[in-house]
Amino acid sequence: MTSMQYAVLKAIQQNTSETVSYVPYSVFSRQVPNCPDSFKLLSLLPSAYFDSQKSEVNGVWEACFWISAEGIDAISEYEKNQKRDKVAFISLSIGVLTLIVSILGLFN
Repeated sequence: MTSMQYAVLKAIQQNTSETVSYVPYSVFSRQVPNCPDSFKLLSLLPSAYFDSQKSEVNGVWEACFWISAEGIDAISEYEKNQKRDKVAFISLSIGVLTLIVSILGLFN
């Protein structure tokens, strides 16, 4: 999953409630920097992660998006991988610093 796909799915998820299952594009797209237009989202997001429909929102027909259980699982997996990558980076950084200190210790 790309960071853009994650941002879009997360924004849809955050605006979903028990009473709102289909979230209007105008609502969640404001939360995503450089969010593609609603038509491009149809090709950006894997079809298993979402559904879309046209709904009337304040008297205007607008694209609305719904997130599936697979989409929610994908968000969780992406977040888990991001945390794992951060831990790996920190571990690598500590290892490099330890090596540098050891090398500098040889010259003292």
